[in-house]
Amino acid sequence: MHIDRKWVAVLSVLVAVNVVLAGLLYLRSLDRPADPYRPRQGFGSDMTPSILLPSHDPNRWEERPAALAGRAPGYSMEAGWEAVRVYAVWGGDLRSWVKNTGSNDLFIYSFALEGDWGAAITISVGLTVHPGEQKYLGLLHFPGPPSAGTHNFTFRTGLLARAPGDLIALWHDYGVIGNFMKPLTFRPLAAAPHYKEIKNPAYFFDRANKVMNSNDPAVVRKSGEIASRFSGGYSIYQAAAAFDFVHNNMTYASEPAGRDLWQPPSETLSILKGDCEDYTLLLSALITAMGGTTRFHVENDHAFLSVYAGTDLPAAADALSRYYNTDLELASFHDGYGYWLAADGTDSMFLGGIPLGGEPLEGSGWGLTNTTFHYPVDMLPD
Repeated sequence: MHIDRKWVAVLSVLVAVNVVLAGLLYLRSLDRPADPYRPRQGFGSDMTPSILLPSHDPNRWEERPAALAGRAPGYSMEAGWEAVRVYAVWGGDLRSWVKNTGSNDLFIYSFALEGDWGAAITISVGLTVHPGEQKYLGLLHFPGPPSAGTHNFTFRTGLLARAPGDLIALWHDYGVIGNFMKPLTFRPLAAAPHYKEIKNPAYFFDRANKVMNSNDPAVVRKSGEIASRFSGGYSIYQAAAAFDFVHNNMTYASEPAGRDLWQPPSETLSILKGDCEDYTLLLSALITAMGGTTRFHVENDHAFLSVYAGTDLPAAADALSRYYNTDLELASFHDGYGYWLAADGTDSMFLGGIPLGGEPLEGSGWGLTNTTFHYPVDMLPD
């Protein structure tokens, strides 16, 4: 059979062109940026996170003095409170404090909320407040009314005052004093959320795990200082204390428009300022340094942490209720490892509080209702 050499040459050229084109396409594919939402490998199946759920009361209240004074010595004090985002049925949380503005020692043995919707919650404490001092009383969770609306409540304190001039400390019991009546506006429960969720998207996974350094000496020192308040191994009390440190000591500082810098936890620890990512990375580093396990959560214009709390959510709730000295409603996620408590240091008052962007839902539970996406990121130990 005779083959025309001209056609052989044409075919050879076509093959060569195809090889060149294939090579160019391959090189172009190498230059193509990786998908920033491609999931990374997070916690492995062999990861066995652990956390202790103590059964003892970690609070060290002072013993209530006996009321032996023969006369009322008088007192002067100011009481303050803070409640954020309260809801029908679910209720809310109130942080309170008192300041002694008189000249006699005061002893606070309880504080309470009494609402015109039927709520009456009393918390037992034990604190001496010297003249000029202001002391934090604690947290109080209260249930909400059946439906949304504005209601009044009275804040009350159980009060003893020390009589001046006595050779021994004699106290007079003023009973439970009503301090003020204030309105609270309860929001309605939210509808079921709808958002896109991708676990461990590459961009946020790589960025968060690169910045979070739990081995930094300053982070290790601070985590050890916080954890040393509680004996034994890593526990939910230590995690709650780390949350309280970040929530109570940091100042929120937003970044200029167009900038999105994530500070290393050591830097955030040194200046105690930052935005939501900085709060979250510092708390993650502190808890990881203690031996805990965390996740970094990204939603619309916000970030927050979750902390592994074991496989027994009621036991975790009991332990945290002892730590915070009030019965809590917790916001948690659940997966094959167990339960993860929301930990939003910029917005929530306690470990397990509903994060910014979340709300209690109609029926039961809670959800991320004010976001269009949710990216949970596993924070790997260094």
